[in-house]
Amino acid sequence: MSKISDEYGDYLATVEWDYTGVIRRHFALNELNSTRMIKNLLKHKSIGTIFYAIERDTVDDTMTHAHILLKTHGKYDSERLAKELGINKKAVFLEKVISSKGIGKYVSKHLGRDYSYHNIY
Repeated sequence: MSKISDEYGDYLATVEWDYTGVIRRHFALNELNSTRMIKNLLKHKSIGTIFYAIERDTVDDTMTHAHILLKTHGKYDSERLAKELGINKKAVFLEKVISSKGIGKYVSKHLGRDYSYHNIY
């Protein structure tokens, strides 16, 4: 891990996240299409804070996926998240966060690399 990913992971650990998940589309996610997708989600009042980070797939380095952290004002599951993102439910995996400290480090592990992109809203 780089210094930036360590420091970002430490910061993310200070937030009491409700959910974590992975978004894996049938095409590579990038800064433009991921931002558009996340902005769809921000239209919903039940979303408080969103962090997401794009990283390369380990099997096919031409593909990417996004790790997402959510602080919400309601209950979520993969199906609801997919609907609010405007994507197929098969592209989304979501689960409750057990440890904000552990998940903060995990989702920030590739930050600072040339192919990564991240944002927080």
